Amino acid sequence: MDEEVARVIAEVPLDGRRTDAAALVELMERTTGEPGKVWSKGTIGFGRYHYRYKTGQEGDFFNVGFAPRKDKITLYIMSGLRGFDDILERLGPH
Repeated sequence: MDEEVARVIAEVPLDGRRTDAAALVELMERTTGEPGKVWSKGTIGFGRYHYRYKTGQEGDFFNVGFAPRKDKITLYIMSGLRGFDDILERLGPH
């Protein structure tokens, strides 16, 4: 596990949530084949894609990721995900 990713995980205040976050790192690294990287304060992303808006603004962001927050873990799945409508419907609010 990347040192910066390990630091973010270590700073998660609740033991159970910290354990969950470490398991998510392993799961997402195994699933994406990409190492975890800290993208912003407390957000860990896997993979990378380039985006460009109609306005001309562009940048890079992760494909999937999560943020282990104090009261919950937020999962991120970037747009363009196709063929998973049935799973996303069961997922609930997202």
